[in-house]
Amino acid sequence: MGEAILIEVIVPQGRLCSCCCPITTQISGWRVEAFLGGVVYEHTYPNPVSVDTKIVWDQKTSAGSQAAAGFYRIVVSTTDQGDVQTYIKLVDRADCRSLLCTRPSKPCGVPICNIHLKLSPIPTCGPCCDPCCDPCCLYPFYMTGTGR
Repeated sequence: MGEAILIEVIVPQGRLCSCCCPITTQISGWRVEAFLGGVVYEHTYPNPVSVDTKIVWDQKTSAGSQAAAGFYRIVVSTTDQGDVQTYIKLVDRADCRSLLCTRPSKPCGVPICNIHLKLSPIPTCGPCCDPCCDPCCLYPFYMTGTGR
């Protein structure tokens, strides 16, 4: 909880997926829904934007407060592929001091040739370059120069 989430729309391309056509998909908006219903946050673009647009959800509701711990559905509306969705669980990590709490999320059974969403945390960089206190010092962030 409290960490921004990067949302990316992945449109598979290439011969493996039998598609060599140019991508025409655009994003018209996105929303976060509570698992049992109800929109928590919603954003609609005045004009559709590129499918390469990076979306960041700061885990805030439309009212500006922190979303509660629990399950949510993230839905991105596209112009020609309909709604693309995935699920996420927000967990209060205040008492967590184990490496198990930092395991990366993996999508469940995403077909390789279907449009899908990729969720990832946005790395935060501190003044320390010790992997114990600064995740940006770990590969690939430090090695690629994006850690500082």
